[in-house]
Amino acid sequence: METLIIHSESKKIKAIIEILKAFDVSFELKNTQEERAYDPEFVNKILSRSRSKDFITVKNVDNIWESIL
Repeated sequence: METLIIHSESKKIKAIIEILKAFDVSFELKNTQEERAYDPEFVNKILSRSRSKDFITVKNVDNIWESIL
């Protein structure tokens, strides 16, 4: 058995899958977007912080660290 790895856009992948099915070729589809998904805990933390009304005002853009501390 040989392995063929194809990197393509989803529109093209759908057509490739149909071709593989027509040739009765077994294949495995790996969704890389799920593998690269952010940690849900991290996402919730960022979203809750963005909804918060506690904002830091930068008074001096030339010296940001001094301005916010």
